[in-house]
Amino acid sequence: MKTYSLSLVFVVVLAFLASSCLSPTLRPENQKQTLLYATHGGQKLYLDKLVDTTVAVTGKRPVIIWMFGGAWVTGQRDEKASSHMFDYLTAQGYVVIAIDYRLAIRDAKARQAADTKASTSVDAQTARSLYFLAINEAVEDLFAATRFTLAHAEEWNIDASQVVIGGGSAGAVNAVVAEYQVCTSSPLFRKYLPADFNYAGVISMAGALWLPGDNTPAAWTRKPCPFLFFHGSKDQVVTYNEAHGQGVAAYGPVSLYKQFAAAGYPVWFYDLPGADHVVSMAPMYDNLQEVSSFMEKFVRDKQPLTIHTVEESKTPKNFANLIKLYGKLLIE
Repeated sequence: MKTYSLSLVFVVVLAFLASSCLSPTLRPENQKQTLLYATHGGQKLYLDKLVDTTVAVTGKRPVIIWMFGGAWVTGQRDEKASSHMFDYLTAQGYVVIAIDYRLAIRDAKARQAADTKASTSVDAQTARSLYFLAINEAVEDLFAATRFTLAHAEEWNIDASQVVIGGGSAGAVNAVVAEYQVCTSSPLFRKYLPADFNYAGVISMAGALWLPGDNTPAAWTRKPCPFLFFHGSKDQVVTYNEAHGQGVAAYGPVSLYKQFAAAGYPVWFYDLPGADHVVSMAPMYDNLQEVSSFMEKFVRDKQPLTIHTVEESKTPKNFANLIKLYGKLLIE
């Protein structure tokens, strides 16, 4: 995270491939409703609510609020790469809500480009501040979308006690930080959501907890909701284990899993040795059974499980393999 102009080029390219190649192709059974859920910083923010009403459910439907990746520079709520996963989840009877959120790094780059007198480089402290601004704005938008969803829970036949959040890459970081803010009762959380609210689960595809300050502890002052982490040990963008320095305390799934397991918090770490940041996207195709199992066991049944799964062959190891295996899907 030294400069916002160079450090996350890899994930920007990945998000471009995922989001810019034609429009999503959702199953015709999906009913899609696009709604304005908030206006922040002069930007109108929309969500897509997806539900398959042909799937019978008993009682109210759990909901998954999803945040796209793209380094807070690019990405969109209806990117094609996510449509396969959305189809799968709605076919299981879940409501999927894909949301816009502000992209502070993109906006900062645009302002810099418009200012002909500005320097083309950014010092580390400024870049770090921009990243935490981007995360905080995204978390605020997620809280606003959650409040909007809860306000429409009866109308949409949603189970307000089973609201799960998730994302890939930047979206996953947003989701992890959001749950941390819930559990530490941050000002943003108190502004948007009831004091006794908590999410029912977090699905993190290559996400981590990033906190300002070299040695800021990951101090969960109330029990976090269940987590499902997918992460590769060779991730070159988002912290896999734990790192401190340059004004950042970073806690990846290795570190968080140890902390949660020791405290008896429900957690599932799907560990992919040798895989890189491809894990921000590949589980949307390769690991939907695990996502479904998480929703059933951890969210619906509230089983107090602690699981560490090591998978060395299922998911492609790197970006080159992603292009080879999924390129046709992304560009057809």
